[in-house]
Amino acid sequence: MNAQSKRFLPIRVCTGAGCKAWGSEDLIQGLKEHTSQTHERVMLIPTKCLNNCGGGVTLKTALAKKLIKVRNPGEPWEEVIEAVQGKETNGSCETIKASEV
Repeated sequence: MNAQSKRFLPIRVCTGAGCKAWGSEDLIQGLKEHTSQTHERVMLIPTKCLNNCGGGVTLKTALAKKLIKVRNPGEPWEEVIEAVQGKETNGSCETIKASEV
């Protein structure tokens, strides 16, 4: 196992009023449960407003260098993890380039 695989992937989850309305707290709880079962090494960090309101819960990670909008907090957790890892997804996770933020 290399040093990269031992690190935690920090995921900032917006908990501002708009994201709470979209279910950010449910998203945090669901991801915690999912990652505890799959042993994926993520660190969920509830964060104040990320100033990208509307259209879903906003996630931010340094790895993807993008913001991710999750429109359905109950969607397959694997897809959310893939989105924050910078991988393409086919569902309702939308990535927003850092230059657009």
